[in-house]
Amino acid sequence: MFLGSCQDDEMLPTNPFYPADLFTSCLTTPLRVAVLYYIQNSLLMKWDATIIDRIPGVLNNRRTPLGELNWIFTAITDSIAWNVLPRPLFYKLFRQDLLIASLYRNFFLAQRVMQSLKCKPISYPILPDASNHYLWVVWDRALELCLLQINNHCNSFNESTSSFFDEQLVAFEVWLESDNIANCIAAQLPILLQVLLSQTLRERALKLLCRFLDLGPWACDQALAVGIFPYILKLLSSTTSVDFYEYLVFCWMKILVVDKKKTFHQNLIRENHQIYFLNVLKNNTKNLNTGTNAYALFILTTLLEDNTQVKATLVQANIIEVIHFYFKSENIEVRSWALLCLSKLWEGSVEIKIRAQKKGIINSLMLLLQDPNPRVRVALLNCLTTLIGEPYADIGEACNEIALKTAVLVHDACPKVREHLIVLYQRLAKVLVGTVKESKIFEQTVEIGKEDPDTDCIKYDCK
Repeated sequence: MFLGSCQDDEMLPTNPFYPADLFTSCLTTPLRVAVLYYIQNSLLMKWDATIIDRIPGVLNNRRTPLGELNWIFTAITDSIAWNVLPRPLFYKLFRQDLLIASLYRNFFLAQRVMQSLKCKPISYPILPDASNHYLWVVWDRALELCLLQINNHCNSFNESTSSFFDEQLVAFEVWLESDNIANCIAAQLPILLQVLLSQTLRERALKLLCRFLDLGPWACDQALAVGIFPYILKLLSSTTSVDFYEYLVFCWMKILVVDKKKTFHQNLIRENHQIYFLNVLKNNTKNLNTGTNAYALFILTTLLEDNTQVKATLVQANIIEVIHFYFKSENIEVRSWALLCLSKLWEGSVEIKIRAQKKGIINSLMLLLQDPNPRVRVALLNCLTTLIGEPYADIGEACNEIALKTAVLVHDACPKVREHLIVLYQRLAKVLVGTVKESKIFEQTVEIGKEDPDTDCIKYDCK
């Protein structure tokens, strides 16, 4: 990686209004240079160059005017990079290392400032010229409003008062309501992620993010490419996450759907965040029929797949009782995902199967055979199939009860139900044959047919 101040046939600027080493100042003290550039090019009024020293606050405190101005600058330059760079290059320069990201964000400012002084900064990897990007106008307006407040000697100007992020949320909302936006780049997406850091605007930003993710897999891919993951992962640990759990659950559901490589699954498990989604179900028992419950059950089902650590953690947190409770939901998706979640939970675990049986879950499952929705009946048969599958649990008369009571589905109008019923009966037959072998009912070979040279002799050996 390389950043240079000018081309080989250019001379460095010597404008007395700017620092002597202007390029380095752009990279290391961007706010000061940005203010100087604005003052130098302002057509409305003359500004005192020392006004930047009168902006109250500190850079790393977003609640102060100086800190918020730095926050706005970061959001603007991040958005410019997102809009002009290919995704792989954006990820390499702006999402892998914080220091490199800061330098390359400030490089866009260097492009703007130094090109006004007849110098063209260079870089490797080569970045496109963004000196005239339309978002610089947005930055100029935010900076102007800040400087006007200082110039008017506003005594109460000791806390952040900018409407920048609120306006950008409105712009993003207008874009979402536009036609033909499929596969288009969401220009305000990096700004939206920055707004997630604000407690006052966080819920509104999450709501808009949910609307964006709901546009389809392409929107989820964009959100992940821009770097949404660390933001919403951190929000799961936030003390205020209970206030907007509906939005967080929806976002995570959408992310896990497109996560084919299971990368984000593993990050959730590593941080033990499966408990968060279980707690959502525990705390939402008064609203049995909401889609949020179905999304939370889907997430848990996904995380449970082939993961004994997650199973042990969730069983210890009483997930069996929670799933059992949601069987009575009137929402089809909730009932279906509760059954599929239970299926993944006890698949491959004798202990969980026996524990669930002791809690009366099998009796509740039998009641769902009459469920009016075929998706629920299919999920039920899947759940029963994993119950009696390997490793085999000593579930006593449960196999006989399952075999007898599921017979009512033989003539089910839904072909998927009949298909899953065949799989269940195949599994039942395997279990019963194993039982016959163990009980040694047929220890001798049964020979059917007479010993006739013209008749085939069929032998059944159960040993």
